[in-house]
Amino acid sequence: MIDCVILAGGLGTRLSPKLRGLPKCAAKVGGKPFLYWILKNLELQGVKDVTLALGYKSQYIINYIKYYNNTDFSFNFRYNIEEELLGTGGAIKYNIKSIPFSTEQVLVLNGDSFTRFDLKKLLKIHESNKAVATIQLTELEDTSEYGRVSIDKDSKIIEFAEKTGEKVTGLINAGIYILNNPEILDYIPEGVVSLEKEVFPRLVENNKLYSVTDKDDLYDIGTPERLKKANKFFVDFRRGKNDFSEHVRKNLL
Repeated sequence: MIDCVILAGGLGTRLSPKLRGLPKCAAKVGGKPFLYWILKNLELQGVKDVTLALGYKSQYIINYIKYYNNTDFSFNFRYNIEEELLGTGGAIKYNIKSIPFSTEQVLVLNGDSFTRFDLKKLLKIHESNKAVATIQLTELEDTSEYGRVSIDKDSKIIEFAEKTGEKVTGLINAGIYILNNPEILDYIPEGVVSLEKEVFPRLVENNKLYSVTDKDDLYDIGTPERLKKANKFFVDFRRGKNDFSEHVRKNLL
């Protein structure tokens, strides 16, 4: 079974008035910490081993998990605390090093975004393409607040475009990755590293970065406006007012 790393050490600077001193993944969404929904989505897909990559106010998250792990969740948790911020790439390297090399693939998730994804599909595409990394992409009608991703006919990623502010339809990175262990470590330098700006371009150059594309909405909590949108989605979800299947609803609530 695959191991999962959740990058949950964000400060949430733009959300500070809403967070009241809490780490970003603890922001209340639909009456629950945002991290709750990420974990429930993983539980639904059979994930058992989860590493939480923590930083700011790490003890709050650890206490939350210890209190609720026997009631809300059923994971084997591991906690890694960054003493200094290493960037997305550096954090991934730091945390994957703690996972046994016998684990051939690692699922990595951003702790401040949520979208539906099919883990089995991701793994199938990843393995069939002999990729080093495979990214979940989602299509948005308005990508103005995100960088766009270009792919070829075989779903191989060929370019990452910087955010332009243009309101156009396109593919964006959903913050969900399958990474080969330990091969991915060769693509990540030591120290502070950006996954998006330093690691992915190296993978593109070597034709080792592939994708799975869906059209499900992405809910991230990077700004007060996005937090409000995510909260509405999960409030509606709990009331049965959106399009999650009954099977998914039953397992997430």
